[in-house]
Amino acid sequence: MASETERRKIELIERLAQLSAKGPGREIPAFDAFLRLYYDGVAPELLVEIEAGDLLKAALSLWQFALGRKPGAPKIRIFNPTEAEHGWRSSHTVIEIVNDDMPFLVDSVVNALNQRELMVHLLIHPIIGVRRDRDGKLLAVSEHGAAGTTAESVLHVELSRRATPDSFEGIRASLGAVLTDVRIAVEDWRAMHVRLEETIEGLAASPPPLPVEEVVEGGAFLSWIRDGNFTLLGMRDYELATDGGADYLRIASESGLGVLRTVSAESAARHRMPLPPALAAFAR
Repeated sequence: MASETERRKIELIERLAQLSAKGPGREIPAFDAFLRLYYDGVAPELLVEIEAGDLLKAALSLWQFALGRKPGAPKIRIFNPTEAEHGWRSSHTVIEIVNDDMPFLVDSVVNALNQRELMVHLLIHPIIGVRRDRDGKLLAVSEHGAAGTTAESVLHVELSRRATPDSFEGIRASLGAVLTDVRIAVEDWRAMHVRLEETIEGLAASPPPLPVEEVVEGGAFLSWIRDGNFTLLGMRDYELATDGGADYLRIASESGLGVLRTVSAESAARHRMPLPPALAAFAR
């Protein structure tokens, strides 16, 4: 049996649907379906104390933001809602994100905000099935996994209003960079696991000239990583080279996967420096 709070939430969502039907230009029933999916997974206690009109307008704001988006890149908006400018108000700074669904999105967004010492008060994150035309226009929404749809994540994040308009571009850039890292890590996940499996097999077939117990331990560690105990974000090959009597770790050309696809200026500079004697001995 549903709790009293859950019952109030169901009634509230029905009331929001009725209110939305009275508003012009909201593309019913598409917005009605989005509205139900949007609030379905939110804890009841987070909704029942908020004015119905503000809940409706917050959902409508993200819906309108999601109407156009080309797959392959996140769409991010940050603002302080006001009645005059946005048609609704909130005491918090609001972040809206529309992105292809993939693992690690929520944790990555929250961590990026925490690094900037921004407190998250509310995070709503439905995963919805969408159909878009070739220009990215939203044609239909449905439950995640429905036939003929693509999964998208939509995020509504509310922060303490310490965030001022002057800081919005920096926040948006941080979130964009993090979401790009998530995308390329997910895209290269299978390739990283294939390379890891090849390394494990190569270690067993042609072990290096090391004590047997070290080779066994190394193989066991790589197998532990392969078996789902470690999140692979990036992978890159290095070559041990000697030049002028000094040892260097050279980055193997085009070997990077995930977040190590590209070589940062800092990393390139570091690997142009000779290894200190202790590290050179260890590498050998």
